[in-house]
Amino acid sequence: MNVNSEKPAYVQLKEYILNCIADESYKIGMRLPSERQFCELYSISRMTVRRALDELVQSGVLYRIQGSGTYISKRKMQHSGIMSFSEMAKNLGMEPSAVLLEKRTLIDSAISNSLMLKPETELLMIKRLRKANDSPIGIEQVFIPLIYCEDLNNSDLTGSFYKILTQKYSYKIQQMDITVNASRANKTEQELLILSKGAPVLRVEGVSYTDGLALLFQRSTYSGDDFTLNASITKRWS
Repeated sequence: MNVNSEKPAYVQLKEYILNCIADESYKIGMRLPSERQFCELYSISRMTVRRALDELVQSGVLYRIQGSGTYISKRKMQHSGIMSFSEMAKNLGMEPSAVLLEKRTLIDSAISNSLMLKPETELLMIKRLRKANDSPIGIEQVFIPLIYCEDLNNSDLTGSFYKILTQKYSYKIQQMDITVNASRANKTEQELLILSKGAPVLRVEGVSYTDGLALLFQRSTYSGDDFTLNASITKRWS
């Protein structure tokens, strides 16, 4: 640990573990050193070690077996709250990327209706294959009205789409209304995501909002073995 760093010790330990996973010093299924061993190795408190490990367990990077120890999980994308694919990948110490599969303008009255626009509204459809550490994880389709970002067609769409919306157009996604369905991969999805026949996938679709504006409609398919959606549900008392 760097005692002169502005980063808290628990953050440094988290980053160290993530780096070890990224360079495969720590492999999937491997048991980590115990809390006591981390304390002795890096001269840090047990509370610091526990906080770092707890946060990595919560994000799905690690898992615990009672009476045995803490282990490296198979890395699954964790969709929790409003977060871009790039952010999800980087949280796991993985490098995100995108392959542009298709880009065209179209008119779709059903999607325009979801965005509270006229049926004849022109939409830009962007279809991309999303990867983490060069492994295909999902297929994302975004439909966004051209009136909201007229020159988006000329942007580099191989990086973070959220970053383009924020930096180029000052749009910040504040709310998402989504529907999630478990299904089986079709032939095209099997080929793009390198899945076996009948492999499980998660289908996610819905509308993203910024300052009350229904900005875009997204339809995505993710490998069920590589993607997890976390939700917090609160009962409404009448």
